[in-house]
Amino acid sequence: QWCSVAANWWYTVDANDWRIMPANRWCIVAREVTIQALVLREADLTTILPPEQIQLARSQLESYWAIPWHLALMGAVERVGALCFHLSASVLVLQAFTRRNVLWVGAAVSWHTVINALAVFCAQSWGVIITEGVVLLFGAVSIVLVFLLRDRPGEQG
Repeated sequence: QWCSVAANWWYTVDANDWRIMPANRWCIVAREVTIQALVLREADLTTILPPEQIQLARSQLESYWAIPWHLALMGAVERVGALCFHLSASVLVLQAFTRRNVLWVGAAVSWHTVINALAVFCAQSWGVIITEGVVLLFGAVSIVLVFLLRDRPGEQG
């Protein structure tokens, strides 16, 4: 029960915090999944689930707890890189309006396509750790792009 009380308190605090951004909703989901896995780790599943779902639930819980801790963090690493990339894509689209040239939208779509294709290629070729490193690298390039495209004092669009 203490986990349930803690989960309700955390959820209530986050749900009432106007600063939560939709991109960060994955944090809430990850936290909820972890709390549920902690609660269900020692629970008697026969009292909670129908008999036909017990083996599946046990299998899912075993898989969850078998993941090495550093691999469980790869989703967070990916989100950091993706957040940086999406910021740069938004700035590229903004350029279409500030510079009055629709080609910037094409640049944003192309940038998005290149990063997605590279992530898929890396994941299929080298695995999750290298892929997330590449995503972080492109996230860093994206932040540089944001700074390069910012308006400077005295500059007119």
